[in-house]
Amino acid sequence: MGKVENTVINRDASDKIKGFVLQKWRATELLIDTLLENKYTHVYCAIEQYDDVYQRIVADDGGLIENLEQNKDYSSNFSFSSDEVKKSLVNFFDMWCKNELSLSIQFAFYTNVNYTKERKTDTFEQLGIALPDKAILELLKERKYKYDGVLEKVVKIFKDYYIKTYKSNKKLGYVKTLENLTMAQWIQFFDNIDWKFGQPSEKELKIRIIRKIRKIKYYKDYIYDSEEYIFSRINGMFDERLTEGDFLRKLVHIAEVEKMFLALIVREKKATDSIYKIWENIPKPNDKRNLKDKILAVCKEYSQKKIVMYITDFTAGQIELNEHPRQQCISSYKYRIFEACKRYLVEYIDECNQEEDAVEFCEEEVRKIFDGMFEASKKHLEDKSKNYDYPFQDDDIIRKIIYMLFENCFLSFDFVE
Repeated sequence: MGKVENTVINRDASDKIKGFVLQKWRATELLIDTLLENKYTHVYCAIEQYDDVYQRIVADDGGLIENLEQNKDYSSNFSFSSDEVKKSLVNFFDMWCKNELSLSIQFAFYTNVNYTKERKTDTFEQLGIALPDKAILELLKERKYKYDGVLEKVVKIFKDYYIKTYKSNKKLGYVKTLENLTMAQWIQFFDNIDWKFGQPSEKELKIRIIRKIRKIKYYKDYIYDSEEYIFSRINGMFDERLTEGDFLRKLVHIAEVEKMFLALIVREKKATDSIYKIWENIPKPNDKRNLKDKILAVCKEYSQKKIVMYITDFTAGQIELNEHPRQQCISSYKYRIFEACKRYLVEYIDECNQEEDAVEFCEEEVRKIFDGMFEASKKHLEDKSKNYDYPFQDDDIIRKIIYMLFENCFLSFDFVE
């Protein structure tokens, strides 16, 4: 075949915004499927790399399998005349040629809609093609290439579209390869495509993935009611790596997903802190001032920019807390921070010999108090973590919760109930 051309149209999937959620969820499902199959140990997935979803499998014998998938969340059915179908085929063909027509590279066209029969168009008439009495996509899906000579017709249509596409983009593509392929090679190409029509839409897909998570051996034997957390965390890994410039850093390894399950098992061996019962029944404070009011009450010259930053922090923290699936653990976590901060404030104010209703601090002292509450809270949580399972391990969320406790009236500098 010789060396294939490499001046192809740039179709980096990062330009495709629509269906972004579907891409993440399909990549998540592929990883969960691999765990369920328990066949391969080296499996990687990425989104918007080569295609909407990219999967790389390294077999134990060193063999390599690469799966590229196009995701189409649409409201109307596809025919072979649809631009989205032909664009996908061009991308599949380019990647196939780039990999020297390797049989180890597989393709999938995943969509929530079905296929429909083609209508007569000027293109078909110009090419002298008589349409079969069945939908072309149906025949390709069922590998009925000889039915009414459909493979020859498909190749003729595809060649015309491919050449025109590259001509309009003033690039060469793999036109020479295209012209020299035998019908046997075209069969290999179309055999490598898995046409997935009538698949679940986003909402239905999530339900399917959640059910699969429950079937994984780690989940069945040890952990319950964590499927939403697992699902969200895997999706989060794809979000975090989307902007990575290095290809390898974009990949999510199946071992990372397995590690997530094992980490949950370890956590489950610890008890849930039942202090959430106190937090959920704690009386509402009488102090209705917000964070800004409380800072300015003890330090009128405090930096407005820093106050805005604190407000931004606790707002982001509130979103993190609200989206966590284990809300009882969140309540216990907040209460432990609250009691550590309250204890620190009482002791600090006593040491300053100031009356609670007439406290005055400089800006440096206020910052010192915030730092002191953070250190006290962190130490308190580390101690309690010896026995109890808490939902967060990072320092950032502790500071955000402290600001939140001031904003929500539970803490203040000048009045400690």
